[in-house]
Amino acid sequence: MVEVESLNQTESGRGHRFKLSLPVSLFKSVYVQLAFWTSTYFVLLTIFSTSSVWYHIDYLYTGIFMSTMMIAVWMNAYLLIPRMLQQRRYLIYLISVCITIIATVYFNHLLFDKLIDYILPGYYFIAYYSLLDLLKFFGVLVALATLIQLTMEWFALQENTQSAILLQKEKVTAELQALTNQVNPHFLFNSLSVLYSLALRESREAPVAIMQLSDMLKYVIYEASKRFVPLGAEVEMIRNYIGLQRYRVHVSTKIEFLENDIDPSFPVMPMVFLPLIENSFKHGTHSNTNDAFVSIRMKTTSDDMEFSITNNRMLEESPSTGGVGLRNIRMRLDLVYKEKYELNIVEEETNFSVHVKLPRLYEEN
Repeated sequence: MVEVESLNQTESGRGHRFKLSLPVSLFKSVYVQLAFWTSTYFVLLTIFSTSSVWYHIDYLYTGIFMSTMMIAVWMNAYLLIPRMLQQRRYLIYLISVCITIIATVYFNHLLFDKLIDYILPGYYFIAYYSLLDLLKFFGVLVALATLIQLTMEWFALQENTQSAILLQKEKVTAELQALTNQVNPHFLFNSLSVLYSLALRESREAPVAIMQLSDMLKYVIYEASKRFVPLGAEVEMIRNYIGLQRYRVHVSTKIEFLENDIDPSFPVMPMVFLPLIENSFKHGTHSNTNDAFVSIRMKTTSDDMEFSITNNRMLEESPSTGGVGLRNIRMRLDLVYKEKYELNIVEEETNFSVHVKLPRLYEEN
């Protein structure tokens, strides 16, 4: 079926939709119909001809005979299939198509038995075939035409489905890129702040920090736009970020990153964990207490990976579950992992924890 959809807007902003549904053959299969009816005509002509030579009367008889068959085929194609078969009203469709075939068979028999003498008085035609023979002719042709039409519509549906999938994938990619772009300036600003602080102190660590930032920028430019990256590359990005943050936190701050039990090739969405790590350094390491800490753990199995991060929390801080970074992560995870991921947030009086569990996905997902 081909659906032509229109949306008429009113002044209030509301609208109404209407759909015009017609068989795909009306639009895309003119050549198929010509080939079908031409083939049918010559097959019938061969059957009806009493000799190896075709005469004018043979052409005329075949054309009239086939025109009655066209009634049954077109009623089935343009009425019964769209309104019954494609609406899954199978029993009603079966009964209706049988009634249509029987009615057109009787009309064919009546036409050649009585009516043709009034329509073409100069010719002599007779109802040569019995009703049973006519039922076989009409039944086979209607079944063949139905099979051809449904096959064409199936291919059209597959084409439309693939187009819809491609459009959806492009939309998801654009949304992901927009969300990733929200992360990039924030992380870059924090990293540049570290370099600025080192430069003011004329620290010998500045060249090392610049190299770490350079590696991070390469990752952002060349990897962050991908749908998935190897977990090993994401880990290296996190190491560089943590390395930069060590320059700006108090020496007593405990920073832990345990990622030994991982598969470096595990596919993961790029920069998905960075906002969580940024939040932990922002809220956990800014306290003046000696128990400030950030603890990051990663592990993978053959089917999934787990990421958890915990940091201390100052008592006067308000809950962070509605933060921009967490909303960004939720939206990105929804787009890529759908309902297959887990994101759990635990807020305690002195600690804040986030646990993420991601399934193993591949590019085609």
